[in-house]
Order: sequence, then structure tokens, then C-alpha cells
Amino acid sequence: MGINVKTGPMVASYAYVWKARKNKQGKLKFSCCCLFSKANKDDILMYNKAIKAAFDEGVAKGMFPATMWEVVKKPLRDGDAEVKTGIKKPGIGYEGCMFLNANADGDPNSEYFSPPEITKPLNGKVVAITDQSEFYSGCECRAALSFYSFKTPESRGIAVGLNALFKTGDGTRLDGRESAESAFSDFAAETGNLDSDKAEVEVVEDVATSSKDPFGG
Repeated sequence: MGINVKTGPMVASYAYVWKARKNKQGKLKFSCCCLFSKANKDDILMYNKAIKAAFDEGVAKGMFPATMWEVVKKPLRDGDAEVKTGIKKPGIGYEGCMFLNANADGDPNSEYFSPPEITKPLNGKVVAITDQSEFYSGCECRAALSFYSFKTPESRGIAVGLNALFKTGDGTRLDGRESAESAFSDFAAETGNLDSDKAEVEVVEDVATSSKDPFGG
């Protein structure tokens, strides 16, 4: 069943949300690393409660005994600790954060195929993002997640399903990629319109200077 959680403010990292990629087991997955500021203590407490509730569900289903709480794998991890020990590289957003990795089935041939919904606010409503460049590693967002217990021959623990993402703002890109607007804004001011765009510009100017209302008013 799983424990559904709507996160507080977070930053998306390693956001493979538009195209699934293979994980270490060779399975296609949509995925996102969710970075949460340690300053949001109430949110961190909420995630830990969801992890415990998912563990209790696993116990109730006979997946593992209650005594395994201290040893099962848990998804919420300390960014500072992993930078300090060299697991994560410094300077890519993990400092001062807790984080977890959320996934969704990315195999189109699977009955569980479930691409996450990628959304944003518009005029007071939640709308789908259709321009893939709008959602990237480093943007600010919230997520709809499901915490659930798992058991395999190799491991037992709590995993996190990625259901949906809701962009709340832009942030510093964590993939090292510079936007076209940032890279070329200075040149745009110095460069004239392309020949192929002149006709369109002239039409717009004609409409704008016409005394007739183009919308029939």
C-alpha cells in the first residue's frame, strides 16, 4: 500500500524524470534525488515518521521482524556525512541537506510502468510541464512520494516511489549546464534578427500600429 507523503520545499538533483535510465540491476527507472535543507526540521521529522510507518507495514506483512528496525536499509541520508566520507562530491548541493532517492518504473512493457507527473502552478491551478527544459537538476520543487517496504534475497528495507513533481522555482543548475539565455543574452542585444524572422516581425509591427482592433473590438 505504501505511505503517501507530499514533501516540503526541496531541490531536485540527478533528475531523470523525462527519460528512464537503467539502474545497477539493469532495470529502467525514472528517478530523482530529493535534497531537503536540514533547517526544515519538521519536514525531516515527517519523512522519518513515514519511513517508520512503512517499516511497520512491512512487519505486519511478515516481510521482516520488528527487531530488524536498526539494520534495515532506510532511504533518508545525511548529505554532510556523505561528503565528509567521500561518498558524494563536495559542491554539488549535498552540504547542509538530508536527501533521498525516489524512483518510478520506467519500463514501458511493464504493468507497473508509471512516469512521474511533472507539473507547475499556473493561474492558481496545477498544470503539466510540457517543455522538458523547464524541469532540471537544481530547480526548486515539491514531490509526491510513496514510502514502502521491500524484501529481496540481497536486502530488506524501505524504498521511495516517485509519483509526481511540482516545480516552485528556478535554481542553480546542478548538472553544470548553462542555459541559452544566460550564455547568449549579451550577444542577443548586439545581433540583429535573422532574415527568416524579419517577415514575422514586420507583420507584428503592422498589426500593432494599425488603428483597427485585431481582435474585432
